Amino acid sequence: ATVALLQEYGDQQIAAGRWSVDARRHEVMRAVLLNSADKIADRGDGLALGMTRNVQDKLGRLWTESTAYRDRAVPLQDDIGAGHLNAYRAYQQFAPGPSAAGSEAGAIGWNYGAIGAHQTPETVQDYPIADPLQAGSFCSATLTWTRPVDLNDTNGNGLFDEGEDFTGHALDDLDMYLLPIDSDRLEDAVWSSESKIDSVEHLFHTIPTTGRYKLRVVLAQHHNPKAVAYALAWWGVAATESR
Repeated sequence: ATVALLQEYGDQQIAAGRWSVDARRHEVMRAVLLNSADKIADRGDGLALGMTRNVQDKLGRLWTESTAYRDRAVPLQDDIGAGHLNAYRAYQQFAPGPSAAGSEAGAIGWNYGAIGAHQTPETVQDYPIADPLQAGSFCSATLTWTRPVDLNDTNGNGLFDEGEDFTGHALDDLDMYLLPIDSDRLEDAVWSSESKIDSVEHLFHTIPTTGRYKLRVVLAQHHNPKAVAYALAWWGVAATESR
C-alpha cells in the first residue's frame, strides 16, 4: 500500500516532466522504504530525523545498542531489519526527488544510478551534500541493488512462457561510505556499510562535527559484464534546520 501511494506521487512528477521513470524502479522503492523506517524516537529537535518511535529487538535493545550500529559489516539488525515502516516518512524521503551522482544534493534525497559499465568503468560514485550537516544529528543512508537474472527465452518472443526458465548470476558487491567532503580516503569515513553478502548496505550514524559530507558508492567486486544498477537514499539534518 505504501509503495502504491509513492508510485502514485511519482507518476504525477513524471507526468509533469519533473522526474524520469527511474522513480518507478523497485530498487528505488526498496531504498526509500528502508531508509525512512523508524528506529529511535526523535526528541523534538529533529536531530533523529523526525522518527516517531523507539523500535526494540526481542531483548528490548534499541538500534544504537545493536551489532548493526557497531559493525560496518552488518547493515541490518537481526530482529528489526532497518526499523518499522513509516509511510509518511517514506513520502518525505521520496518527495525531494532524485539527485545525480557528482552533483550537489540536498540533505534528503535519492538516486537511481549505475556503476561498472564497460563503456564507463567507474568503480566510485560520489554524492556531495550541499548543506553542512549538524553535529550530533543522525545521518541515514541505504544502498540497494539486484542480482542479475536472465530469461532463457527459447522461442525468442521476449516473454516468459511455460517451459522456459531463468539463469541467475553472481551477486556483485557494493559498499557505501560517509566521508568528509574534502576527503577521498576511505579510512576517513565517519561510518560505512561494507557487508560482503546480500544486496543492501545501510548506515545510521551520528555526525561528529558540523560540516559538509558526501556519500560514496564503491563497486567492491564486479562479477558480471553489465553495469550494476543501484538505488541510493539518504537523509541528513542540515545545520540550519536543527533546533
